[in-house]
Amino acid sequence: PSSTSEKAWSRLACVVSDADGGSGTIEAVKRAIPIVLHAHGDNREDWEGLLEQAKSQAEPPDLILTHQTPRDIPGMHNPGGFTDGDRAVCFLLALGVERDRISLLGTRTDIVGRWSGNTDEERKMEKLTWMSRVLHMHGF
Repeated sequence: PSSTSEKAWSRLACVVSDADGGSGTIEAVKRAIPIVLHAHGDNREDWEGLLEQAKSQAEPPDLILTHQTPRDIPGMHNPGGFTDGDRAVCFLLALGVERDRISLLGTRTDIVGRWSGNTDEERKMEKLTWMSRVLHMHGF
């Protein structure tokens, strides 16, 4: 019988990340789980590390590239969102997934979670406030 962890991995459709998710994101790359990879101003090193990891895999994951700028960038998408959590919701909605089919498990807007990595807590709380607004606008 497989573990709860293995069952969760087997049901995962993709990971939405800006490449700073640490061991969880690396494990997703190793398992060739598609990555919705977000670019922002200060994550170039994280991107490079994740892309190097992906290139070293026999079966690298599919990459869907996102950004958050007002202009179009060929090969990239801007689904919206300020954090990985609300960006994941915006991504699903952009794909046409109905709101009532989306469950937010463990999503918090009142504390900096364990998957936030090294972060400026005050700045992260500002992002979480925006995340809350985005989720509220979409009926969550």
